[in-house]
Amino acid sequence: MNQENQQNQRNKRNKRKDQKPRIQKNQKQQPKKFKTKTKKNQNKKNEFIFGNYSRYYGYRLVNQEKDPRINILPSKLFEGKNCLDIGCNSGFLTLKIAYNYNVKSMVGIDIDNSLINKAKIRNRKKKEKIKNKFIQEKIKEKLKTEYGFTKVPLSFLVNKDLIEMIEEDEKKKMIENEEIQMPNIEFRQENFLDNLEIKEKFEVILCLSVTKWIHLNWGDLGIKKMFRKIYDSLEVNGLFILEPQPLKSYIKRKKMNSKFAHHFKRMKLPPEEFETFLTKEMGFILKSKLDVPHPSTGFSRNIYIYEKSKELKELQELQQESKELKELKELQEELQESKDSKELKELQELQELQQESKELKDLKEELKDLKEELKDFKDLKEQLKDFKDLKEQLK
Repeated sequence: MNQENQQNQRNKRNKRKDQKPRIQKNQKQQPKKFKTKTKKNQNKKNEFIFGNYSRYYGYRLVNQEKDPRINILPSKLFEGKNCLDIGCNSGFLTLKIAYNYNVKSMVGIDIDNSLINKAKIRNRKKKEKIKNKFIQEKIKEKLKTEYGFTKVPLSFLVNKDLIEMIEEDEKKKMIENEEIQMPNIEFRQENFLDNLEIKEKFEVILCLSVTKWIHLNWGDLGIKKMFRKIYDSLEVNGLFILEPQPLKSYIKRKKMNSKFAHHFKRMKLPPEEFETFLTKEMGFILKSKLDVPHPSTGFSRNIYIYEKSKELKELQELQQESKELKELKELQEELQESKDSKELKELQELQELQQESKELKDLKEELKDLKEELKDFKDLKEQLKDFKDLKEQLK
């Protein structure tokens, strides 16, 4: 048995040797190749600096039929309202909300034009699907009412001309009567921060998983700028639906380029303080906080629903006005004190001038007296001279 085992081991060793490629005597062994970061890979890395991943929903919805956020967000938030989705990507969730929740209108914006084109194609396909389904239902109804069929008979399936004729007829009726009510949906390529001018107002604004990219690209100034424009773009009592990425998700992305690292290092308004900024400084009221379950911890984030409160904003404005009035009053008091001090100084200077004037007058009087005395002295001198002359004559 031992000899048998030894022989088997020898056979295995020989087999492994045979499998190894033999190196000729004059042939040099090639060094191992190591993967290096090429310029192409670096460009690809910088391609998505705005979070504009073309397969974003493919990553987010792995092994899931639909976005869990659809189940979390109540339909009453959107029904019959004009909505804006900032950073809509390829429009997957935007269209789900628009069609499932019967919005009045939906505008989706994204900085990446290729994603906007995909969103437009997705919307076009969705509309065609709804129209075709509607027409098929109408065909079934017509076949039932006019021909008495509950199912489309085989002879009708063969007779395509008849089916096409019915389809065309139903399409015309649908266009004339506007039987299908679809939401008004628009997708456009736009950077929300480019222009602060408010051209249109919305009742609901969504900003889902966008804040990190705004923060890293434009810093604290950019994120504050976005929040202010969102506030100004909302109708009174309008809703701001925010899904911020946590700070830990910034750490990996800050290495993408030097600008990200710069803004991350100088960050003074981390995501954990967004709520305080929005409620204390912007005039929002936090209505609710929704926990979104997700199999991947990276996508398990809270959704915050804020309301633009007219009353709170007015109260904040009154408080600001009160503060400004108080500061103005203090300034007036300071000016009055300064004025009083100035007047006192001027009075003192006037008194000093009056005193100097009096002294000058006294000096003038003294000078006048001196002049009189000098005149008397001159007269006396003349008399003395005359006396001397007389004395000389007498001699």
